[in-house]
Amino acid sequence: SLGTTKWPVITIRYTKGFKGIIDSDFDYDKLRLSLYKRIKFGPLGVGYVNLAGEYIFGTLPYPLLGLHLGNQTVIYSPVTYNLMNYGEFGSDRYATLQYQHHFEGFLLNRIPLIRKLKWRLVGTANVIYGGLNDTNKDINAPVTPEGEETLPIGYFDNRPYVELGYGVENIFQFIRIDFVHRLTYLDNPDVRKFAVLIGFQFSL
Repeated sequence: SLGTTKWPVITIRYTKGFKGIIDSDFDYDKLRLSLYKRIKFGPLGVGYVNLAGEYIFGTLPYPLLGLHLGNQTVIYSPVTYNLMNYGEFGSDRYATLQYQHHFEGFLLNRIPLIRKLKWRLVGTANVIYGGLNDTNKDINAPVTPEGEETLPIGYFDNRPYVELGYGVENIFQFIRIDFVHRLTYLDNPDVRKFAVLIGFQFSL
């Protein structure tokens, strides 16, 4: 960080795994770059953007890959993919965009009753696109008694995972309700295409 709101906060993280240390069987490298920025839009409110990408060098079992955080609860979480199942996707390389826009009083202040309640409209977008190379697919695909290979995690094809949402925050000054739609991979088994989620936060 350059210590000013005009510039984003940039984080670079490098992880090294050593084979033979603490019973580790794998030697690998991980490189992650992330960018976080608060953007003011004047009367339209304020946005918070988080861009990140990671590349994993090496052949690894799925617990050491990039396992993307799903959420199968009714609680909204800004750091997860709220309609993704646990373990639904894993990658050895990926890029992600998470965005929240707080409209503050731009729209709801024009409704007299809502203006008194001080409710605020919020919009969200979560997008992630990744991949899994053939060697990582092979090491993570055990053979079943029927002779079929199955992966313990899913992986992306040529499409990103996308979910969009909208909601109301500052209900009683700390409750937030989000309505979230999942737009891709709708044919995956047992996924939620839409959910109403509740969150808790304090807004001034």
